Amino acid sequence: MPQKKLKPAKNSGNVKLKSSTNVVSLNIECLLMIFSHLTICERIKVERVCKLWQEVSQSGWVGFQTLHFKKSLWGFATNTKVTINDKIIRTVLSRCGNYIREVQFPQFSCESKILKLSISQRCLGTMWETCPNLKILDLGFHFIRSSTLSVLANCSSNLEDFKLDLHSNISDDDLSTLFSSNKKLKILHLYHNDSSNICKCVKDLPRNSIEEIMICNCHGTSTFGKIYEFFSQFLSVSPELEKFRKLSIHNITHDMSSWGLHSCAKVFNSVELYFCTISCDNPTRKLLAFENLQELTLYGNRGETDKFLIAVSTTCTKLKRCFLQACNSVTDRGLSAVALNLKLTYLEIFDMDNVCGKDLPKMHTLQYFRSENCKNLVEEYLAQMVLTAAADSRTFQLIHSYNDSQSSNRNYPPFNGKLLQAAAQVNGNHQNGYTITTQLCFQYRAKVGERKICIILDKQKKI
Repeated sequence: MPQKKLKPAKNSGNVKLKSSTNVVSLNIECLLMIFSHLTICERIKVERVCKLWQEVSQSGWVGFQTLHFKKSLWGFATNTKVTINDKIIRTVLSRCGNYIREVQFPQFSCESKILKLSISQRCLGTMWETCPNLKILDLGFHFIRSSTLSVLANCSSNLEDFKLDLHSNISDDDLSTLFSSNKKLKILHLYHNDSSNICKCVKDLPRNSIEEIMICNCHGTSTFGKIYEFFSQFLSVSPELEKFRKLSIHNITHDMSSWGLHSCAKVFNSVELYFCTISCDNPTRKLLAFENLQELTLYGNRGETDKFLIAVSTTCTKLKRCFLQACNSVTDRGLSAVALNLKLTYLEIFDMDNVCGKDLPKMHTLQYFRSENCKNLVEEYLAQMVLTAAADSRTFQLIHSYNDSQSSNRNYPPFNGKLLQAAAQVNGNHQNGYTITTQLCFQYRAKVGERKICIILDKQKKI
């Protein structure tokens, strides 16, 4: 039946008609912009309004490229109990599967902000089939069967970033097939390699594209034998690796001297060690092989002592960026060795209680420095860093913060104004043909007890 035309209302006498704009009069471009800000559930609901909105909403999925399972993306409140099942996944992927570039499964499903998942292995296989352009896949701690991974290997050839928990029933052959079919893989993260024999598959990693490998949570003597074999397999192909630069190791309890890393250390530009045991009898000899190391991150490791940092400062001569956190055995002796012997441009120190920073002002190449919760760090030394950077006509950024709330149970010295005075003193100074300009930011959040000061020195050429 043809639609009835609505008759305009009669205008009586002197009454003026007001022109009104409603949502029906919006053009397609405006609707697309509005729909792009909706959650997943809202996008599907607006399709029921009318045929035009259905067409516009479905065409708007082209910009939807990342799928994760936070309640905020789907449109659920934090206290809402919702389970994502096969039907919901298929409904969403039928609209955006061709545009998805990244899928992130939750690592900790118990968090209140994360949706509970009840997705079958068959549905996961459907997900791989409907997302042919997938580049980043983080499976988190989601259980994956061997057959499901085989479907992924057959359907996906564009993966660049892959993260997998090896508590799943995955074999070496499964990963070898996946690696062989994804020649553009750059980043590989493997968690919990303590129940499977994942070693030989490393030979099938794409040698001209792999850039980063992370191994996490490997414990026990028998497990370490697998890790050692993993590196042995890796060594056999390392001469042909063109772009591999970063190795990240988390929670390995065996001593660093037995890792076998020194044999292939020349290819590493960046190394991250989190909660590992790095103590060894002769750290200088073990670190000599890391001659091309430019970035080093040490976080809460056992064996991080002044002796180890002194060995780093004398052997890793190309080191430019360093991040130290919770290195409880490190004092100013170790930090001074790093400060004086290396030409660092970037340095961060967090939770370093035994450091006062007396030699930090002597770092004439430093461009970025950040300290957080270092309760014995002296503000006068930080002020001298600012003055030294200005005297060197050096672009420099300094961030200093700490938390003095009662819940932190830590006593910090109050700001005494030395940093503020140094920032004001160098502002507008003329050094070596440059004018130094200062940007200053001071924050204090009383509720959480956080105090933060940020100073940025910039140099501009005199006209």
